[in-house]
Amino acid sequence: QSATVSQNYFPPFFSSRFTKPVIGIITKIDLIEDPEKRKKAHELLTLAGANKVFEVSLIKNTGLTDLENYLFNSDK
Repeated sequence: QSATVSQNYFPPFFSSRFTKPVIGIITKIDLIEDPEKRKKAHELLTLAGANKVFEVSLIKNTGLTDLENYLFNSDK
């Protein structure tokens, strides 16, 4: 879910189709000026069924370590 758009690409309860835990990733957090956009992105991903939400920025290299640690080191 891009933090720069308000459109939701995932319908509510989208993750119920999957047998594995589902995470959400908010991208482009370096471009967020309005804190409400960050909150809205969290809400949309949670509504879709994300159990955990990560915020990342490739430009500022933010949040990538947490995401990598989760993907490679957690029991999920």
